[in-house]
Amino acid sequence: MAVGAKESGLNNWVKEFLENNETLKTLPGPAILMIVLLFIATLTSVASNTATAAIVTPVLLGLVSLLSSSIQNCMIINIALLSVINSF
Repeated sequence: MAVGAKESGLNNWVKEFLENNETLKTLPGPAILMIVLLFIATLTSVASNTATAAIVTPVLLGLVSLLSSSIQNCMIINIALLSVINSF
């Protein structure tokens, strides 16, 4: 599934969407984190944790490059990837 997302260009599409979305840039960190966690929870219900991590990691890296605070960026990536690891 992760290879399919990469080869189909889904990762690049999501990254471009995030870069061009002005509304997302104005949201506070906790709201962004909640959106990311809901996306991960939905994705892990249909895909394995490994595939979800492979799909979500490039998207998260694209997302945090848009945010200004490096501490906030680390928090979002760490919490999101921990949720992938611990989801059942």
